[in-house]
Amino acid sequence: MKAIFIDIGLDKNAYLDFSDIYGRLDEKEIVKKYNVGKEIIVQISKNSIDKKGAKVTEKISISSHNLVLLPKEDKLYISKKINDINVIANLKNKFDVLRDGYGLIVRTNANEIDYKLLEIELDSLKKIWSEILRKKVIKSKNKLVYCINNEYEQFIKDYYYKIKKVIVNSKDIYNKLIENKNYTFDIIYKQELDLSDDLIKINNNTIYLENGINLVIDYTEALTVIDVNSGKFISNNNVNGIYKVNSYALKEIARQLSIKNISGIIIIDLINFKNISLGKKLINEFRYVLNQYKNRFNLFGFTGTGLLELTRQYNSKSLNELVKEPNYEADLILSKLKQILLNTKSKRLEIYASSEVIQFINKNETFNKFINDNELQIIYKVSDKLNIKHLPYN
Repeated sequence: MKAIFIDIGLDKNAYLDFSDIYGRLDEKEIVKKYNVGKEIIVQISKNSIDKKGAKVTEKISISSHNLVLLPKEDKLYISKKINDINVIANLKNKFDVLRDGYGLIVRTNANEIDYKLLEIELDSLKKIWSEILRKKVIKSKNKLVYCINNEYEQFIKDYYYKIKKVIVNSKDIYNKLIENKNYTFDIIYKQELDLSDDLIKINNNTIYLENGINLVIDYTEALTVIDVNSGKFISNNNVNGIYKVNSYALKEIARQLSIKNISGIIIIDLINFKNISLGKKLINEFRYVLNQYKNRFNLFGFTGTGLLELTRQYNSKSLNELVKEPNYEADLILSKLKQILLNTKSKRLEIYASSEVIQFINKNETFNKFINDNELQIIYKVSDKLNIKHLPYN
């Protein structure tokens, strides 16, 4: 297999491909160097999924908004999108001194950022690497030494230049965010942040668009199927109308793939038409829109049955997977209970949820404190569907 399996402290061993080993070693050298019991620092490049363990690499990279530190390399890379020779020469002159022998990637946006801010940014990346090396010494084996991939950190990194305001209801996250004085957007803390309606909308598999058009997203174990329904927008014989609906739907599908973080095999059932030239035009338009978002993709075109097929790179859990985790439903229940207390005098309630969610709630201090403080009488019922019912007083 030309790979090494590594115990990183999780249920499943991580997978290290020979190509992700640092240094130019042949197979014999690798086998000799990476014997059982050897400790190494690795970075997760692909999270575990289904029965597969996480994929890891020895080629460490620590990224920020404008720079990527490569602590095990020594080369300087400038984004290929920067094509001005003078700008490239200027960036090389500046960073060749500052990087202190570390490898470094200068991203496209760095060209537009004040040099002093870039210097601060690079210094923070070096400190992260120093902290990793320090924790490696004091931590026991098979332990996490550093995590920079929290959901909110990843989101900010991916959409940094599009963010105008961030609202959080976690004091810990708020404090961490305001520690970074380089952010150009507002950071607001709200203790009471009711997201129940938003969470329900996000979790809805039917997306309603204008003029009666809707998308139905069906998640299966092997792939995701998206069905486009035109409603009363067009007649079956209107070729241009069909094209407009499909074009409009594909733009929204690209956005939903990003919002819901859908990856793997994706099949799209568009409103069928047999115009080959318009079909090619749709594919080109879709490819252009997909390129506006982060994840890599392969767009294969239409199958023999007229279905549009693509694959999208897996980076982390989809929204559909995340909402199945107990803490998601527990947060939604807590939000609904707050609404109930604001709008009614109900104190006796039945909560219908999965056994995992009920167990999570029973062990959650915040949830139980809320119930006790408000003198709620809760009866839990195991159910596949999430629901809250009001009970009459005895």
